[in-house]
Order: sequence, then C-alpha cells, then structure tokens
Amino acid sequence: MDKIILTLLTFFLIFGCSDTEKKKKGSKIEATEINPEKTEFVNTSSIISNVKYLKLSEEGGNYIGQIEKVLLKNNKIYVLDAEQSLALYVYNEEGRLLFDISNYGRGPGEFMSPNDFDVDLKNNQIIIYDTGGSKFIYYNSNNGEYIEEKTFKHRLSRFKKIESGYLIFMNNVLTNSMDDSHNMLITDNDFNIREESIDIDPDLIDYHYNLPTNFSVFNDKVFFTAPSDYIIYSYDKEKFKKIKKIDFGEKELPESFFEEKENVIERIKLLEEYANNISNYYEAEDFSFFTYRYKRNHNYVFASNKENKMLHTSNIKLKDDIGLGPMMRRPIQIKGDTLVWFQQSTSLVEYISNKKKKGSEWSSLKQKNPSLVAFEKEIDKNDNPYLIFTKIDPVILFLQNLFF
Repeated sequence: MDKIILTLLTFFLIFGCSDTEKKKKGSKIEATEINPEKTEFVNTSSIISNVKYLKLSEEGGNYIGQIEKVLLKNNKIYVLDAEQSLALYVYNEEGRLLFDISNYGRGPGEFMSPNDFDVDLKNNQIIIYDTGGSKFIYYNSNNGEYIEEKTFKHRLSRFKKIESGYLIFMNNVLTNSMDDSHNMLITDNDFNIREESIDIDPDLIDYHYNLPTNFSVFNDKVFFTAPSDYIIYSYDKEKFKKIKKIDFGEKELPESFFEEKENVIERIKLLEEYANNISNYYEAEDFSFFTYRYKRNHNYVFASNKENKMLHTSNIKLKDDIGLGPMMRRPIQIKGDTLVWFQQSTSLVEYISNKKKKGSEWSSLKQKNPSLVAFEKEIDKNDNPYLIFTKIDPVILFLQNLFF
C-alpha cells in the first residue's frame, strides 16, 4: 500500500492545542490530562502508512480458537490460546508453524489452564504459567521440549520474566506474603518475594478484571498498567516505579466507588460512566500508545515523544478510509512502530461477503485495499485467526512542527 500523505487539515484536526489534553509538570510524576468526552473523528489514513495481513497456518490440524496473547521475539511469533485448544503455538515470520506445546494434563510438563507465558531469550526458554496446577513450566524455545517446572503457591494473573526474577501481577488476589495486600510481587528466580508494590484496595479483594495486555517492553524497560488505577509503571534497572499519571478529572472513579458499590452487577453498569481500565500501553521510538474504556467504547491515545501533542480518538470515531477490514478493539502487541492486532477468519469472510452484496462498497474496497481482497482469497472461515500489522506513520508525531 502506498504511503499516505497527511494533509494540513488533518494535522490541524489532530494536533490543534486542547485545554483538556495537557501534561502537568512539577509534580513527582508526570500527569497527562485527558477529557474522555473530547475525542476526535480521525481517518485511519491519518495514522497508518502500511498494513500487512498474516495467515497463521494450521499444519497438523493445529487450530487456534481464541488468541489470549502474542509475543514477537527472535524472528518468531508466539501465540497462546488459553480458552479452546489450550496450547501455545510458535510460528516463523511468514506464519508457518514451527512447533506447538499442547501438553494437556496434570503430570510433569503438562498443564490444565495455560493462563500466561513469556519467552526468556537469555536462557532459551518458553515459560508457561498453569493456573490449574499453580506452577511455572519451562520448555526449550527452539523445539518446545520440556525442561522443568516450579510450583508457585499463589494464584497469579499475569507475569513478566526479568533478568533477576519475575514481575507478578495478582489481580486483587491475596497472597500469604508480607501483609497480604499488594498486587505486584517482584521475586527472584526461585520465586522468593523481594519487593511488593501497588496496594490492593480492600473493597476489590477477589474482584478480578478481565485482562488485556498490561506488560510491554521497549529498549529493555518494562511497562505495566493495573486496571484498577490510573498509573503507568515501569521496571528499569531493578526499580519498579510510577512514571505517569493519567488524569481524567471528574470522569475518574471516585475513591469511594468500590466501597459504596458492593454489588458486582451494579459496579459493572456504573463503571461505564467513568474512564477506567487503562491497558495496552506501548512505547515506540516516536510515540506511546494506550487504550482505556469509557461508555462502552475503547478510546485510543497516541502521545508524541517529540512534542507535547497527542491524538485522542475512539473505536467508534476511527473512520476506515483505507479498507483495513474488521478489527478487534485493542491491539495485542507492538513491533517497532507497528501495532499488531488479530481477527477471526470468519469475520473477514463475512465482511467481504457483505461488501460484495453492495456493489459500490465492493468496488471501493478493491480500489482502496487490494491486498486485503487478495488475502481473503487465501483463507477459509474455519481457518486460524490472522494477524494484522499496522505501521503507525511517524510523520503524525513530529511533522506537525512544520505547522505549529
């Protein structure tokens, strides 16, 4: 797809100064003000310069039901299906299956509920956490062969392997550690707790969030978001710390919200009235990105690393003027300056079918994005989910200097 040139009008729309979207300085951590009510209508052509689609092969009958997590490391693509096939698949960059780890069971090297995983390149290991067995299982990252497993006595939600041990997110589950009140545990390689951080709100004990991506890495620095607060955290040089506060003003949850709203159904309903659940925080060379929920929508924030500017939009205000096709509401990973999404093959087949029924829309799609039309011919509705790589145009982040 040809590189899309941004117009002066687009720059003005996206980067015009806003008194509701500022960065506060002078406090202990940087605070970014965002008004959830003020999101912009934006064309995808104003953000994305290139899109690529990748089919994940089904060699040997390996069918993925629902993608839980994707990692792109060492020229490989690692995909976890934690719901249907209960397996981890390893592909090359062309989408060809190299091997899978599908050891269902309760014995050594087997798992019942593969909830999360990471890849330790230094030790050539894939690490899977099994919720059902409360254990970490280690496999050779070159071929998937079982190495060993280690019991972990606490039921965690997400983890990240670091050189000196692990960052472990508990998602409001109490542990038998120092004082039973922290969501972040920092351990050594034998899971001895070295440090605890992020207090658990007593009114949120055992209230579990459905988690998207909340760990990410850029230039060896780990970033983390907890769905129950408005802070961006980082782990760097053996220090876990707050680096940014997202300030939604009056649209932030009141401190007494969970204390006053004890009924779970009532909480879920009223949560929609507030900005909440910051997630999918990614850093790139020229920008950072994150999503949050507000009024049943997923809002997107792109912040320039060069200037005090940002783009603030939502899934319902993004106009697909380049024919991207059906998209999930959140990207699942980042590679360089490219956000990575996934979608079910059946959704694309239905999307193309519906376009064909509307002559003018079908003609427009073939002109806008012939690569999507060609890609759809390669897949069947029962195929694995496919990946979508959307390159974010760095122009959007620093060429506004020509105009402001």
